[in-house]
Amino acid sequence: MPEDYTRAKHVYTDRITIKAAEARIRYRNEFHMKNLYMMLHDWFIEEKYIARDDPKWPEHFYLLREAPIGKEMWIWWRFKKIPSGNNYYRYDLDVFWHVVGAKDIEVMRQGKKFKTQNADLELMFQSYLEMDYNHEKGKGWRDHPLLKHINTVFHKRIFKAELEKHRMTLYRDTYRVQEMVKTFLGMRTYMPEPEGGQYWHEKGVGEKEGIA
Repeated sequence: MPEDYTRAKHVYTDRITIKAAEARIRYRNEFHMKNLYMMLHDWFIEEKYIARDDPKWPEHFYLLREAPIGKEMWIWWRFKKIPSGNNYYRYDLDVFWHVVGAKDIEVMRQGKKFKTQNADLELMFQSYLEMDYNHEKGKGWRDHPLLKHINTVFHKRIFKAELEKHRMTLYRDTYRVQEMVKTFLGMRTYMPEPEGGQYWHEKGVGEKEGIA
């Protein structure tokens, strides 16, 4: 998995970001890859990280390799969300998938056979709060003749509480999506309220989803 790739001020793009959270999942057993993909796909739509009718799904990298031990997959998603009523902060939430040794298998559920996969899965969720995101279009605070002089003071002192509010929202989103995947996989979770993975059969296999 890639390491922390974003700094407080990116050396190439001049983006200003603060890390909100990083959550990982490591799992080795059976699970339905397509249904896990669909569940995450729907979650990011429902949480308004991307519009349902947006044709540009932010999948920046996809690699599939065939090997004797099974398929290996690398997938990188990079989402950007602008919270409502705001033109200064943006949420960046990245998802890195790595699947090793994926093989199709059959399992018994509810007295019936279902097709699924067995694999080593690693998922990592990294989130960053970006400030003055309109600077990339030349329309940010740093591009304004007056506001550019107070940009740093604005988010570090004057509106520090506002920055922390957005950072905590993004922090919670990061761990909510992690908990949803853990619920889907049948792993132990720690949040008092389940996040949504319980609406799928455990590991994505069962008659309700029409998987056969």
